[in-house]
Parts: sequence; C-alpha cells; structure tokens
Amino acid sequence: AHEMGHNMGINHDNDHPSCADGLHIMSGEWIKGQNLGDVSWSRCSKEDLERFLRSKASNCLLQTNPQSVNSVMVPSKLPGMTYTADEQCQILFGPLASFCQEMQHVICTGLWCRVEGEKECRTKLDPPMDGTDCDTGKWCKAGECTSRTL
Repeated sequence: AHEMGHNMGINHDNDHPSCADGLHIMSGEWIKGQNLGDVSWSRCSKEDLERFLRSKASNCLLQTNPQSVNSVMVPSKLPGMTYTADEQCQILFGPLASFCQEMQHVICTGLWCRVEGEKECRTKLDPPMDGTDCDTGKWCKAGECTSRTL
C-alpha cells in the first residue's frame, strides 16, 4: 500500500509538517518497521491523492483499452538471459565482483558474490534476475530453479 501510494503521487507524511506524527501508512518510519499496527491514510495522504486524481498524470487510470499505448509490454526475454550471474554481482557490488561459485546450489534463493580482495562471499539476500542459469536446462524464476520455458 505504501509503494502504491507513491505511484499515485502521495508523498511521505514526514514531508508535511502537519502530518509528521509517524502514525500512518505513508510515514517514512512505517516502512522501516515502526507503527505497523496502523494501516490508515493520513489527511495529507488523502489530499495528495486528490491532487493526483485531478491532475493530467491520472489520465492513465481512465484508459480501459488493453491494447492502449499505455499498456506495459512484457519482453519475452528475461533479464537473467541478458545479465550473467557475474554481471549481476558487478551491478550489486561493483566491477571487482563475481558470482561465488561455491553457492551455486542455492543461487535461485540468493545471489552470492565475491569481491576481489575479500575473503568471504556476500549477498544482499535477493534472488538473481529471472532467467539466470541455475543448472543444465534450468533457470531461476521467482526464486526457484525451474525448467526453461518462456
């Protein structure tokens, strides 16, 4: 709900002095795990949403034709087919990083990388991009090693 709020033009409550009590969905602290009991919208969030809905930016919500130019086209090529595990490690940890081969058996649950000059492999706990090779004839998809099919 918090991230969808941003998509609809809603700012953090902390950006509005009158709504910075940290008690609602759009509180910056809420996303860090605080005040999880309150899932309501603040007055400022409601005002931001109303402003968005009155703006030209909301016109895409009125489009109901699935063939419209606003439709998202999903490419048939998965991102892991373009970026190898080594390249994904370089994106995450810099040009001296490469895939940690000893973690191949768990590649789809988390991408482990070795940075040149460091003893231990490291991870950001995220799986690799869908389409990353995980075994012969298999690739990672949604965190699992599955047979290759598009």
